[in-house]
Order: sequence, then structure tokens, then C-alpha cells
Amino acid sequence: MIVDSRATTGRPASIASRTSSDTTSTTRLPPVSRSVVLPHLWRAADRAKPLRAAGVVTSLGDMTDHTPRLDHVVLWVRDPLAAADFYEKAVGMQAVRLAEFAAGEAPFPSVRVNGETILDLMPLSYAERMTMLPGSADSAGHPVNHVCLSLPRGDFDALLSRLQERSVPVSDLAHGSFGAQGQATRSFYFRDPDGNVFEARHYD
Repeated sequence: MIVDSRATTGRPASIASRTSSDTTSTTRLPPVSRSVVLPHLWRAADRAKPLRAAGVVTSLGDMTDHTPRLDHVVLWVRDPLAAADFYEKAVGMQAVRLAEFAAGEAPFPSVRVNGETILDLMPLSYAERMTMLPGSADSAGHPVNHVCLSLPRGDFDALLSRLQERSVPVSDLAHGSFGAQGQATRSFYFRDPDGNVFEARHYD
């Protein structure tokens, strides 16, 4: 069962179930320790060109406000090519290293969320290679509750239309669900072909 404690209305139990109500207050979390840095699987050895959208500044040296960024989320998928096709055509993201993966030159493809963030589409067959931490191989599956995409209103509506055109099941629209920018105007949930759960929302 997918458990999300942030929603207030309109979310069916088949997609996510609510465990608490939203409040308008926020809780300050302790700072994250920077004493330990874990290398990402294969990324250090990857000789491919740096991922960069045209005209978008993404290097750490260009980030002048010194705030953390979400670099990537790794999703387990059965068929990376099929997953990339879904994210391109249904979700509207741009594929990265797809040709290189198909040619056996990259261990996995990705899709770009924005100029700074990508989703890595990791083959499920690679689970046994997850040796950077004890028990990492056991994470193959769906231990993540869901990933949330924040979109402008027009893109939100376009995404919903594309999913419905492809008969992808979506949840009812929710209103006022809490997130990084406060309470969303509207939001809904959907699954990718591998069962990974996504939320889409807009604040405008």
C-alpha cells in the first residue's frame, strides 16, 4: 500500500491512502551531515558527456545560491527502452543516453525532468550489483512511496490529457495537498508501466 500523509482530499486508496491531515505549520529538520558521501553506482566511471539541456546552466560552479539540488532519482524498471518510451510520449520528458544504452555503451538510460534533475531507468536485472551499502540489492522493487512532479497549470492539464488518451489509470484530483511549495491547487497520482507511483501537481 502506498502511504502518503500529506493529502487532504480526493485520493483513492488504490493509489495512496491518507494517514494524517495537513497543517499550515512547517517543521524545521536538522541539517544533513556532509561527512559521508556515497558514490552513485556506475556514475563515477561513466565516460559519457555530462548531461546538460541546451542553454541550461547545471554545473555546481554555476549554482551561486549554495542550495541543494535534486540531481537524480533511480527507478527500477523491467525494460528501460519501454520505460523511456512511456516517459517520452506519455509524460513528456526528454530521453537521455537512450541510443547509447541501446548500443550497449551505457548501463542505463535516463529521462530529463528539468535542467538539473533526471530520472535514471535502471534495469531490474542489475539489482544484484547494488553493493555500495549492505543490503542494497534488497532495495530492488518499489521501496519509494512516490515521486512528485510540480508543473505549471497548462503542463499539468496536458499531462493529464496524455495519460487519459493512453488509458493510463489516474487518481481523482485532490486539492490542497501539502508539498515543497505549500498547498497544491490540484494534484493526482499515476503509475508508470513498472508500477512506480508518481504524483503530478501545480501550485498556480
